[in-house]
Amino acid sequence: NEAIFIQAAANGDILYANPRALELYKAEKYEDLSFRAMCMGGHPYTYEAALQKMHKAIHEGPQLFEWLTNFPDGRILWVEVSLTKTSFSGKDALVASMRDISERKRLAEAVEKRIIALTQPLDEEVKFEDLFNLDDIQRIQDLFAKATGVA
Repeated sequence: NEAIFIQAAANGDILYANPRALELYKAEKYEDLSFRAMCMGGHPYTYEAALQKMHKAIHEGPQLFEWLTNFPDGRILWVEVSLTKTSFSGKDALVASMRDISERKRLAEAVEKRIIALTQPLDEEVKFEDLFNLDDIQRIQDLFAKATGVA
């Protein structure tokens, strides 16, 4: 289910792509894919920023991050990227594993909007009596007092 690429450590050139990656990017072979084109999501999802992530994976260890990627047909997709250093044909390389997280991002944004809406002040005054039935509260208080002997 994950798109997997092997990329040259120096510049991100794609050296291999699994069938899921080819399907996702609508390519027939990995040579048709352009790493630079995948990194055109606008600031901060640029080619230079991607190279920095690769550099960290090579020198500091595996990296996991979210990325906004572009497709040749104009689609833009949120993905979670895992980068791990490896060796390919005797040279430093990276295994890049990508998972579509667009739905997760959409749901998180919807939840955030709901939270903001619920925490904004209301235009009109809300009274305690509008939220709770005072007779029920009095009945509960009377039962509590009777059960505990505390008035």
